[in-house]
Amino acid sequence: MMAGGGALRTSRSVDVRRYMFWYSRFSGQWWEVALRRCESRSTMQRYIAKKKVMATFWSEVRKDAEKLLRHKGQHVEVAYGSAVQHMKATGRGETATPVGETYRSCQLVFGKVNVSPEWEHLTTQVAWETKERKEIVYKRYDSAKGTEILCHTSRKCAPEVAPDERYLLQRLRQSVIEKNKRRRGGSTGAPDRLEGWKTGGKEEGCSRYPECRGLRFCPKRRMYYDRDEGSARAIAGLRCLRLQGLGRPSCFSHRPHQESQVVGRGADEK
Repeated sequence: MMAGGGALRTSRSVDVRRYMFWYSRFSGQWWEVALRRCESRSTMQRYIAKKKVMATFWSEVRKDAEKLLRHKGQHVEVAYGSAVQHMKATGRGETATPVGETYRSCQLVFGKVNVSPEWEHLTTQVAWETKERKEIVYKRYDSAKGTEILCHTSRKCAPEVAPDERYLLQRLRQSVIEKNKRRRGGSTGAPDRLEGWKTGGKEEGCSRYPECRGLRFCPKRRMYYDRDEGSARAIAGLRCLRLQGLGRPSCFSHRPHQESQVVGRGADEK
């Protein structure tokens, strides 16, 4: 772990002392390389390249948005999700994203006065077009055909895995973990046991079907929709209502402590 240059993740004093011992052997040479002028220039070039990518992206977005303007003197106003104020750059199961830097780059291109957060409470859970609560989507596997099956439920989490499917799902999940480790350059060890797998719920040892976080199901339209796209449409619609001086629809105004009182249909559907 330490000899290979990996991060130190331990609370044992013996591991910390061993790490300090190994670090003392190459720290001098490492700092000689890190403080070279070519290294600082390389760091600055990477920083400039990242800023350029973000500025180019938002410039293209602004160019496309301005084509939709119908009257002279109109301007584009960006409704940014309020999660940008507290969202972490990395999270379990999420792709690492420079959240704060992306928001500041958007303000730089569109103008700080034209970019502001919009309260996005329930925009993921409620469909903007129908104003009805959407259902979560989870995956099941057909062992005979070897294909995935999309299912949906009105519950807050995916149902428990059927006993005859549990082992198959455990093996598939383990293969995904090993694939991600290989992609990051780590080693994969074959576990002796696959029990205790849990993908949702707070009950100890409760195994549930894996949730498709990027999808939501609209029960009224009977269609699957991209979660982030639907949320973005709702955020934009709420900003338009606010600009017109209209109130927020009641389906998007539930307080967090009232969320548990909002229930949908009780039956699970495939």
